[in-house]
Amino acid sequence: MSALHWKVEFAYLLDKNKISTTELFEIKATLDGAVFEGHATDAEFESLANEQPTVEGIIDEEFIRITKSYPYYYGTDENGKLFLDKTIPGHSVVYEGEWYEPKKHYEGDWFIEWMDEDGEVYHITGPWEMKAI
Repeated sequence: MSALHWKVEFAYLLDKNKISTTELFEIKATLDGAVFEGHATDAEFESLANEQPTVEGIIDEEFIRITKSYPYYYGTDENGKLFLDKTIPGHSVVYEGEWYEPKKHYEGDWFIEWMDEDGEVYHITGPWEMKAI
């Protein structure tokens, strides 16, 4: 087993050619073979829940897949204020990418999918990159 410490930078895809400003978080995990698990920093979530999201993933040669899971639901209300609801399960964010040798980092796309009470599926995505600290 070995310790991993990564810095992740991501953005939201606003339309086909425009992305939001980037946001950062860190992952601290333990690698066992090709599988890793640990925690991610998320200042926004931690300010509400005093907890960190968990991460788990797999590295298969050049490919990586990370799932960051929040234990509780949190979001923004109609006034733009953050809120936390511990009675509702949280969501997961999936990061998939490949090793990019010229920059010595992983890069790819992240996504969140969810279904509302009417069965309509929603999807949010954007680019991300990650390098070792």
